[in-house]
Parts: sequence; C-alpha cells; structure tokens
Amino acid sequence: NETFEPDILLSDGDEISLGNTTVHAVATPGHTPGAMSYFFDVTNGKDTFRAGLHGGMGINTLSREFLDKYNLPYTLRDDFKRSMLRLNEEKVDIFLGNHMQHNHTEEKAEKVRNGEEYAFVNPDEWEKYNLWCIENLEKMIEREKNI
Repeated sequence: NETFEPDILLSDGDEISLGNTTVHAVATPGHTPGAMSYFFDVTNGKDTFRAGLHGGMGINTLSREFLDKYNLPYTLRDDFKRSMLRLNEEKVDIFLGNHMQHNHTEEKAEKVRNGEEYAFVNPDEWEKYNLWCIENLEKMIEREKNI
C-alpha cells in the first residue's frame, strides 16, 4: 500500500465545510483505531434530512484471529460497542452504508428510479443497524469461546 501525507488530521467534533455543506466528524474507534464517522444535512430543495456515514461498521477486524495477527488490543471490541452506542445518539434520517449491502443501496436506488422520492429516508434504520452490529460482535465473541 502506498502511504500519503494527509492535508489535515481530523479530531472528534471537527467540522469540514464543503461549499454550503458542513460535515461533522465524530471519532468512532473500534473497527480500526482511528475510524471517524460523518454527519451532514442534505436537501432536495424543500426538505432537509440528516445523513450519517459510519467510518467502520464491520467486525471483521475485531475477530480474535485478526487482532492476534496484527497485535491489536482486544479493547478495540469495547471501543466498537461504545462507538456504536454513541452513534445512536445522532439523529440520522439517511443511513449511508460503507458498502452497498449495509443500507440496501441498490434496492433503494431502484425505488427512486421508480418514483419513490424518499426511498433513502428511514429514521429508524441507523439505530437498528448499529445495534445489529453490536449483536453481531457479541455473537462472534461467543463463538470464539467455543473454538
């Protein structure tokens, strides 16, 4: 992998202005130690919604095998849980997944193409997915105990 020197390093609570959009950065370690999540408002001209993008929802980097292989602390698992619970404090109308399957991007896009203007708007989806991620982690930890 090539490395690069970032222009700026973000910290928890930093805001980035991109034109008339302000992106709020929230530190959400766990999946990786420096993971950040982002929140910003989107509008279609008449309605404004809050969008949320999590910096790392997967538990693949929290498996015993991965943590041991890369000499990472098991405390990242606790960091992940805390981050997910903290993110549930954020109001999110539009959940943007790291990968298309996280928020059913393809299905929602098809609905938009078929005239359903607000297919991506679902205020309950963010919290449910965050809680599902914690549950998934806990199940993985339990399975590891039996190996």
